Amino acid sequence: MYCDERLTNIDRETFRKALDEIHEKFPEFYTFGGGIVVTYEPICKEYCAWYADRFPDHPTLVEYPCCTYYMTDAQKAQLVKDYANDIIPLPEGYTFDEVNVEKDSEIITQTWKHAGPGDLESTKAKLKHFPSSLVREKTSGKPIAWEMIDMSGLCNHLFTLPEHRNKGIGSAVEKDLCLKLIRENMTPYKTVELFNKDVLASSDRSKYWTRWE
Repeated sequence: MYCDERLTNIDRETFRKALDEIHEKFPEFYTFGGGIVVTYEPICKEYCAWYADRFPDHPTLVEYPCCTYYMTDAQKAQLVKDYANDIIPLPEGYTFDEVNVEKDSEIITQTWKHAGPGDLESTKAKLKHFPSSLVREKTSGKPIAWEMIDMSGLCNHLFTLPEHRNKGIGSAVEKDLCLKLIRENMTPYKTVELFNKDVLASSDRSKYWTRWE
């Protein structure tokens, strides 16, 4: 569930009534907990309070504070200009490849820290219907880095297997996916958790990303 309006205040009674209606219409969303809710304050605080009252027997919701980054029109144009031939260099021994939905979905899902019951099928649906990027090791043919988007268009689960990190592969995957999104007239955007200082710093330095303040 996504609530992307930055409100200074909300009417608690109206807000809770709306959440009750969502629960009534989509009860399966709460079958395995609170799902994933992407929002801002004060909505986050009010949602957590409603959830605790509505589901007192469920575990307390866990918050993952993030910064949001997006590409301006100028930044999108710059990325397209910098890679006009659509060739993003990779280290020797690696290659971009199309995702194999049935074979690759399991490791992609297993490596996502927020994965839960039913997410394997969700991953398959994302990979089948939405743009994604994947790099394979040439010798083994195994996927070693990837990124996809979720139903809102958010760049989701950029991941490189630990033994293949610090080679610039993750950055290459991100650029490849963003180019695909731009071709589809979509604006790339992503969230970075606050603990991930290195990625926050690199995103702040990047000429392709703007932090949403």
